[in-house]
Amino acid sequence: MQQELDYGKLGVKIKELRQSRGLTQDLLAEIVGCNTSHISNIENNHTKVSLNVLLAIANALDTSIDYLLGQTKTKERYPE
Repeated sequence: MQQELDYGKLGVKIKELRQSRGLTQDLLAEIVGCNTSHISNIENNHTKVSLNVLLAIANALDTSIDYLLGQTKTKERYPE
């Protein structure tokens, strides 16, 4: 069963973490290598984030993609 990614929740989590790190959208965009409007669009669920940009955001925010997605692996979900 494929689980749908909730881009709205992802954007909120990115925004909250960015703000808690004291970063502006401008600074995060500069670190990530994209423009400020793209960061804004990701945070406000106006666009889907690509994997390479998501990885860059996670690295810039000193976190993992798993944390941003709010998903963790458990043995119950992944049988041996």
